[in-house]
Amino acid sequence: ALKNDNTKGGKTVAGKAPPKKRSPWVWIGIGMGVLVCCFFAFLLSQRDKSPQIAATTQPVGIATAASVNATITSTLLPTLPLPGAGSPLPPPGDLSTRQPNNSSPDVAAAKDLVNKNPADPYAHLQLALALWDSGQIRPAYEALAQASNLAGPNNKDFFLKAANEFKIRQAWVAAAGINIRLIPIYRNETLPKEIEDNLHESVYKASEQKEMPLFVFFERIDSVSLPLGYVARGRYALHNGKMEDAKLQLANAQKVAPNMYEVFLLQAEVDFKDGKQANAKNILLSLSSDLGAPEWIRIMAENFLKTMK
Repeated sequence: ALKNDNTKGGKTVAGKAPPKKRSPWVWIGIGMGVLVCCFFAFLLSQRDKSPQIAATTQPVGIATAASVNATITSTLLPTLPLPGAGSPLPPPGDLSTRQPNNSSPDVAAAKDLVNKNPADPYAHLQLALALWDSGQIRPAYEALAQASNLAGPNNKDFFLKAANEFKIRQAWVAAAGINIRLIPIYRNETLPKEIEDNLHESVYKASEQKEMPLFVFFERIDSVSLPLGYVARGRYALHNGKMEDAKLQLANAQKVAPNMYEVFLLQAEVDFKDGKQANAKNILLSLSSDLGAPEWIRIMAENFLKTMK
């Protein structure tokens, strides 16, 4: 084959050969190397940052859990007021000046009895009485409620015993609640006079206590005796600074049962606090000498008269 020659300055110069093509694998290798270097650089940067991330996120998680637990505790477990605190309870039921005796051996023995006989209402009643005697009023109410539920609605012997025990202790709110549960048991027989008197006495004496409506609803009293419900409302209002409401409830009771002894007794109390001492004294003298009145009515009338001298 003939080659093209170029002549320059009398010399013959051979023709330039065409440039060689580079292989594509060279570029692929360069690209892969760059990617590998970037990958290792990224790993090194993340390793340096990871301790800082752990140091900042872990304490935040612990603090959040603690705050959530605190919120749940404060929401689901509120501190309940102690029944009877700050309200007048007649002695010896007045426990407001006595410190609760959490180490009472009677309470410990009663708790042990409950643990051995958890379904026995009398064991829970014994615990309620021991708690009351040791000044632990709210736990006493709780134990009494548990005992009553275990006893069932028709356990006459249990409620008679419980009512008598709390009457002895002059724990009138508890006694009133028990007596109200006792009355329906006699719905198919004549209600004994003693049971009726105990109901009226406990409700009347409990109604001056500020916490009474929290444990004995007025509507429950109405269900067994509407006039007694009016009397209870009136006396509660009278002893809690609501004279006009007391007079209104007294008027309601007088319309329904004008000859009821409790109505006369409440009238005397209202008159005395309303400045009508002469009228109050006349009513109290009549009640204290009325042999047909329940004994507790006569005794209360006599005690009121003594305070007027």
